[in-house]
Amino acid sequence: MEVDAVLVRQVQAGDSAAFGHLYDRYASIIRAVCFDTSHNLNEAQDLAQEVFLRAFRDLNKLQNGDRFGSWLHSIAKNVCREW
Repeated sequence: MEVDAVLVRQVQAGDSAAFGHLYDRYASIIRAVCFDTSHNLNEAQDLAQEVFLRAFRDLNKLQNGDRFGSWLHSIAKNVCREW
């Protein structure tokens, strides 16, 4: 299993498939964070989708790929707060 920093660098270099690995690694926890806010499975899935869209769009701003998980979690908290 590749570490987050390697996958982040691959995505930043244009390998969108590497983002799929990051998604697979974090999707369940991000959905759980979103469900904790929304208390609705459909809303949680929509919120989680927004989290990953923002993460993909802004991934070039992440300087330390080892912090991907905590960065993604903070995006989730912001998306849920905005919801």
